[in-house]
Order: sequence, then structure tokens, then C-alpha cells
Amino acid sequence: MIKGAETVTGTMIENVVGIMSALGLMILEVATGHIKV
Repeated sequence: MIKGAETVTGTMIENVVGIMSALGLMILEVATGHIKV
């Protein structure tokens, strides 16, 4: 059960990191787009 919980929390952390990185890339694209314009 401990291993299962670790894998669940691990996937949750990976999902959060993926979402945060995706949002960061979107923000960077918007910021650079506004700066270019």
C-alpha cells in the first residue's frame, strides 16, 4: 500500500509540474508576443 501511495503522489506531482510548465510556456509565449508587437 505504501508503494501504491507513493506512485499515486508521484503521478500527481508529475501532473502538477507538467501543468505548471505548460502554463509557464504559454505565459512566456504571450509575453514575448506582446513584446515583439
